[in-house]
This record gives sequence, structure tokens and C-alpha cells, in this order.
Amino acid sequence: MKKPAPEILKADVQLPAKFALTNYPNPFNPSTTIEFALPQDGVVHVEIFDLTGRRVAVLIDEERSVGRHKAIWNARNETGSKASSGIYFVRATFDGQVLNRKIVLMR
Repeated sequence: MKKPAPEILKADVQLPAKFALTNYPNPFNPSTTIEFALPQDGVVHVEIFDLTGRRVAVLIDEERSVGRHKAIWNARNETGSKASSGIYFVRATFDGQVLNRKIVLMR
């Protein structure tokens, strides 16, 4: 007797309802994972700034699809030098929206 084929279940994938930004761990050393959710396809910018407002690094500057995405900051600046211990800000920009998150690097 032939067995019936197993039923294929579709994954319950929930698309993000809004633009969101998180990171972990925080405080961090030597790197932190920055997660963001996009409710639709579009261009996203993810940058790191120091307390004075100076840009330290650009992590993402490109088109991404709807869904959840990750970027890792290895605590290095745009020239590849190690960033100093201290407070930094992640700024994510998407579809006219700007989200900021404070992060702490502890060496």
C-alpha cells in the first residue's frame, strides 16, 4: 500500500508592518549586529556616528527587499582603524523615515 505524500506546510512568514531598527549586543565588543525591518522594497542607508555627529562608518547604502535584514559593525571607522570606546549612534534612513539607536562600544 502506497503512503500518501506528506503535506507541505508553508512557513508562517510575517512581513514587517513598519520600518524598525535594533542591535545586539549592546554594550558590545568587538562587534554588534544591527537588524532592521523594511515594510517594502527600497533604498536603505545604515550609518554609524560618534557623539559629535561625525560619520564614522557607512554599513549599507543600497536597495534592499521587503523583510528583515542584518548588518554587522566591527567597531572600525571608514579608514579601517579601530573606533575608541564610547557612545555611538546608528542611523537608518528608509523611505523618508529616520531611525536612531544609541550603542555603546566597550573596549
